[in-house]
Amino acid sequence: MSVHIVVPDLGAGDVEICVSTWFVEPGDPVVVGDRLLELLIPGMTFDVPASCTGKLASIDKREGDVVGTGDRLGTIQAE
Repeated sequence: MSVHIVVPDLGAGDVEICVSTWFVEPGDPVVVGDRLLELLIPGMTFDVPASCTGKLASIDKREGDVVGTGDRLGTIQAE
């Protein structure tokens, strides 16, 4: 089963959210809670954790991309 990784509601209002750093690559194994990537808003960073165990299947938004709440960042192929 594929599970989408999405931009969470950061409670930051109408500010620009940028993908800062991915810590995993497609094919890497992940477990619930693993830090997948970091999002950046002016003055703050937020980690996005894995919501399931499996392998990172794809990255849809790359470092430097501007994203919004609910945008798909990537996909995990769940075990």
